[in-house]
Amino acid sequence: MARVLLFISDGLPGMTNAIHRVYPRAKHQVCCVHVYRNIAAKVRVKDRAAILDGFKAVYQAIDQEEAVNALEQLKLIHGSTVLIERYNIPDNISAEIPQIKRLIIH
Repeated sequence: MARVLLFISDGLPGMTNAIHRVYPRAKHQVCCVHVYRNIAAKVRVKDRAAILDGFKAVYQAIDQEEAVNALEQLKLIHGSTVLIERYNIPDNISAEIPQIKRLIIH
């Protein structure tokens, strides 16, 4: 293995620190599917479609600007504290996702 660029994992506490001890230059991203399922399991049924559609807009963004705008819109509609604390959406996910896409595509 020449160089590890990316690790994707569930939200296990301590994972990022463990990865960076062994691979200090690697990026770590929480799996979007795990975040999506976590949201779906915790959100009220009546709010589920709107919140999940908003989250999809974040992780399907073409670039960082689009991802940040989608996350800000989601926070504005549903409240940033609720999204980040209750549903465990990583606060920096809008910055991570476009970078990860570039690593995978290139």
